[in-house]
Amino acid sequence: MIDRHEKFTLLDVREPQEFESNRIPGSVLIPLGQLKSRLTELDPSQYTVVQCHSGKRSAAACEILKENGFENVINLKGGILAWMDA
Repeated sequence: MIDRHEKFTLLDVREPQEFESNRIPGSVLIPLGQLKSRLTELDPSQYTVVQCHSGKRSAAACEILKENGFENVINLKGGILAWMDA
C-alpha cells in the first residue's frame, strides 16, 4: 500500500519508547491502552492498517476498531518485525 501510494492510516499501537527506537515512516502512534479514548483521532471511512511489535497487540487493536464501527481494518501480521524482514 505504501509503495502504491494508497491513502490509508498506518496505526502503531506500541508504546512511545518502542516507537522512538524504530517505526514505519508515516505511521501514527496511539498506544493500545489509549486507543478507546482516542478513536476520534482516526477516520473510520479510511483503511486502517494496525501494527505493533509482533502482531499480538495489533490484533487486539483491530478488534477494538471493529467494535467501534471501523470496517476497513487490516492487521499487519508479524508486526514491525515482519516489515523489517521484508
